[in-house]
Amino acid sequence: MVADIAYLQQSQQEINQLEALFARQRAAYLAQPMPDATQRVQWLKALRDLLFKEQQALIEAIDRDFSARSADETLLAEIMPSLHGIHYAAKRVKKWMKPARRAVGLQFQPASAQVVYQPLGVVGVIVPWNYPLFLSIGPLTGALAAGNRVMIKMSESTPATGRLLKDLLARIFPEDQVAVVLGEVDVGVAFSKLPFDHLLFTGATSVGKHVMRAAAENLTPVTLELGGKSPAIVSDSVPMKDAAERIAFGKSLNAGQTCVAPDYVLVPSRRVEEFVSQYKEVVQGFFPRLSDNPDYTAIINERQLGRLRGYLDDAREKGATLVPLFAEGQQRRLPQTLLLNVSDDMKVMQEEIFGPLLPVIPYERLEDALAYVNQRPRPLALYYFGYDKAQQQRVLHETHSGGVCLNDTLLHVAQDDIPFGGVGPSGMGHYHGHEGFLTFSKAKGGAPRSKRVRSLAWVVVRWVHATRPRMFFLENVEEFQDWGPLDESGKPIKSEAGRTFRAFIACLTTGLAEDHPDMSEILDAIGLWVPKQALVRGLGCDVQWRERRAANAGAPTIRKRLFMIGRTDGRPIVWPSPKRHQTPQPGQLPWRSAAECIDWSDLGTSLFDRARPLVDNTCRRVAKGFWRHTVMADQPYLVPMDAQHLAAASLTEFANASNQRTFSVAEPLRTQVAQVKGGHFALSAATLVEIGYGERAGQAPRAPGLAKPLGTVVASGQKHALVTAAMVTLRKGSVGNGLLQPMNAITTGSGHHAIAACHFEQANGGFYTGDGRAADAPLSTILGRGTNQRLATAYLVKYYGTGHNCQDLREPMHTLPTRERMALVTVTKVPASILPPELLERAKRCAEFLRKYLPEHFSEPADVVLLGDYALVDFTLRMLKAPELKMAQGFSPDYIIDRGLFETADGQLEWRPINNTEQIRLIGNSVCPDEAEDLIAANAADLIDLYQREAA
Repeated sequence: MVADIAYLQQSQQEINQLEALFARQRAAYLAQPMPDATQRVQWLKALRDLLFKEQQALIEAIDRDFSARSADETLLAEIMPSLHGIHYAAKRVKKWMKPARRAVGLQFQPASAQVVYQPLGVVGVIVPWNYPLFLSIGPLTGALAAGNRVMIKMSESTPATGRLLKDLLARIFPEDQVAVVLGEVDVGVAFSKLPFDHLLFTGATSVGKHVMRAAAENLTPVTLELGGKSPAIVSDSVPMKDAAERIAFGKSLNAGQTCVAPDYVLVPSRRVEEFVSQYKEVVQGFFPRLSDNPDYTAIINERQLGRLRGYLDDAREKGATLVPLFAEGQQRRLPQTLLLNVSDDMKVMQEEIFGPLLPVIPYERLEDALAYVNQRPRPLALYYFGYDKAQQQRVLHETHSGGVCLNDTLLHVAQDDIPFGGVGPSGMGHYHGHEGFLTFSKAKGGAPRSKRVRSLAWVVVRWVHATRPRMFFLENVEEFQDWGPLDESGKPIKSEAGRTFRAFIACLTTGLAEDHPDMSEILDAIGLWVPKQALVRGLGCDVQWRERRAANAGAPTIRKRLFMIGRTDGRPIVWPSPKRHQTPQPGQLPWRSAAECIDWSDLGTSLFDRARPLVDNTCRRVAKGFWRHTVMADQPYLVPMDAQHLAAASLTEFANASNQRTFSVAEPLRTQVAQVKGGHFALSAATLVEIGYGERAGQAPRAPGLAKPLGTVVASGQKHALVTAAMVTLRKGSVGNGLLQPMNAITTGSGHHAIAACHFEQANGGFYTGDGRAADAPLSTILGRGTNQRLATAYLVKYYGTGHNCQDLREPMHTLPTRERMALVTVTKVPASILPPELLERAKRCAEFLRKYLPEHFSEPADVVLLGDYALVDFTLRMLKAPELKMAQGFSPDYIIDRGLFETADGQLEWRPINNTEQIRLIGNSVCPDEAEDLIAANAADLIDLYQREAA
């Protein structure tokens, strides 16, 4: 073997050649980035024909590498599944390549959306030694079907197969299409460091970690097929001969040198002897003799043989009973061996065996077997033998593995129509068949623009040409300025962004060149009404456009949109100055806050009383918002509930996966869009209530239930949630009750009044570490798809003192600690009697909640969280409602949005209800009336004055 691989030692020059090869493949891909289906099918058919023609040569090469490899095994386990996989892909690649249609929201109709599958580029494949053909041809098939270039690194342990495959593939593919790389470990290391567009590795978990680490330097995505200890579970009722025969097949194939071979078998205690007897009989039937048997595969090399012998020696020394089924044969033919009485400290139970050794582990009940499997790293495969359907489903549902076979072994790997891959320590990602095509493709989402949608803006040109108005106004998203041409697939051409927008302006003003590339599209849209000569001449308007925020005009939302003003009367265009300011100077008005729009009588539902628990990301945002906008805020937004109780509220975005934020209800609302069903924004509230001071024995605590109304109104609608953290005051100096056992409390400062502290949580969906916005800021832009803020409230109850009235909402709590004092969280002992039992239980849940979702600040276990003189007893959360969003958009409270006049078939008008989803969509698609009024008033002042004088 040393003589066979000596020539593979690579110099630095050869590693440089490896990098040059990658560069050639990358250049070839860029020259042909999207091969059509015909080309890909030709590649696959050429590969299939080559493999079929040269199968005998491949069988012989693999046999030389193993020194003894069954020809039937190579045919069964490598050549046949490779040929079938190629045929399967060639037959379906055209279908796989078709763009996938996706649903489009009603507001975007008649546009369409689709996913296009684009080749990644250059794919790297690192092949192990145990199945050198199947584990190189399989990934190659998927990568070619997806249209990629491929570099294959063969194992240094199979030099004969590597050399042959390199020569064979060079006959049908140029090196810049498919290349086989040979070499030792240094070449493999250099190979894994290349900046592939995807890297697939099959092999040991320890090596896979190094490969992934190297790939991470280039941010190369990886698919790892790593193996692990795959269990076989024998039920109490299955015929033992059936189970033994099929487990023996899986363990005998390639002498157990298979990543999905059964690694150990779990057998009912009373059936262990039966299994050993049946297994021995089956294996000896497979192989009447071991020495010089051409059907029994050898261990690949002396190093692997020594490793397996070491497992046997270690197990024997630690008390295992070894049951060899043969005497050891020639040419590294290691006999199948059962191991009984094994323990977890044996190497054979700690490492993947990858050989013909099979530990047998007894169990009493099926749940014991499942627990044994689940306590170990998740395997690449799991096998269950039993015909009871209920037990089969239990095994499937209560275990995790890369793949499962019921009443057989290995066969799932040969199925082209199901994915193959690991989970956790046994790997990540998957391939085979369609999954392989997807793994080696970039699923690029796109929304081809409908001609009808693109033509909407041209209606302005048509209308101006037909009516010649003195002035006109247009509102659109800021991206309207990037309006440009589309490519053949209906997607915007980035390099031409803004070209069509400039043509639009030219038509309205000084004219468009007759040979302008967008002229045909314009004529298709409005050519029946606007002659080409008018477009070339231009309509002579004075046109200006600017981006403006609605909060500056007086609406409690930070919605930003592009506004365009056009005039034909020669008068100047006027852009009014802001009425309100984010950071007002003396004499200036501040932005309006979202808080004035919110229905404060509904703070929402407790986080702890929901039939369907909130996802962790939402809980994390609520906790972070409470920390920033209540604990750390100099002026937390406090909502009076009664003389002793207040709520601290916030808003959170609810539907945007990429940017979840929380923010104060005192800010303007953020942009409300039209697309999200039900809305984005949620209201979260924390309530401060007085704890037990001055209450008579048996008197209900002064912390109202969450289902009861809380005082003031909050702004934000469907899919906006109100979170409330409830804090109660402690019983200081209470009489009639002795001190109970002291309990841990987290203290953060001092305060007096029962309150609910509020902030906005930005619920965009997915993981987000942000902490939202203050309650007294404007709300985010309201989008017609729905809102993405929720109101969060923390309930706090005062634990001493009565008779205090709540101060003004914009005043900070008189004794709430400053930001500096709030930064320190400490753990102290307080008497358990400071809270009534009902509130104490809720306080404990709040403490657990903050420790789980805000461990950076609440790292110690505690029973109560104290904020100054207040104890936290609850959090609530609710989505904002359409009426709240309507007001945040700038509409008056009496503006009708829940119903509308519809024309019937006979021409009559009737009132019909409008559902909540449509209300939010209409709000998101509306123009803020404050902004529209300012622009029109500034530019049409003379007309307004004229009409008013005439009306008088």
